[in-house]
Amino acid sequence: MRTIDPFFAPGLWGGAPMPPQSPTMTAGRLSSPQRRSAVIAPLLSHAPLASLTGSVLGPRFHAWYGRSRRRTICSIYPVRDDEAKGLPDFTEGIVIAAKRDGARLHALAVFALGEDEDRRAWVEEAISAGAMEWHVHLLAEDEEERLALLRDLGG
Repeated sequence: MRTIDPFFAPGLWGGAPMPPQSPTMTAGRLSSPQRRSAVIAPLLSHAPLASLTGSVLGPRFHAWYGRSRRRTICSIYPVRDDEAKGLPDFTEGIVIAAKRDGARLHALAVFALGEDEDRRAWVEEAISAGAMEWHVHLLAEDEEERLALLRDLGG
């Protein structure tokens, strides 16, 4: 029987399934194989949403994992050459500016949506660093939760 640690499943953080392990007998009782200790994922690990793979919605959503390994679901918007630079006109949310390098995705900046002046400065800085996509999270319920999420994601 093959045991797979869910934190190292294919597609999550580039991990691979655990090697096959067999249960052992201890004092007449069957015991589970020892779980290897968790490896802390690098900040802003990410993965596409497996439940949407192959659907038209698959390319529109992505999951990011911060220091706490909490999954943060984001909607994806391409950077455009318009006044808003493709960033939707939301007033409360967290944005991850991302760059694609072939099949690889890199987070360039993490910031909270807010005042127009702050937004413009963050957007311009992210675009000058090479941002190609805005990954926007809108599900934080209040300012306290948004700030906690921002810290978790390294912003």
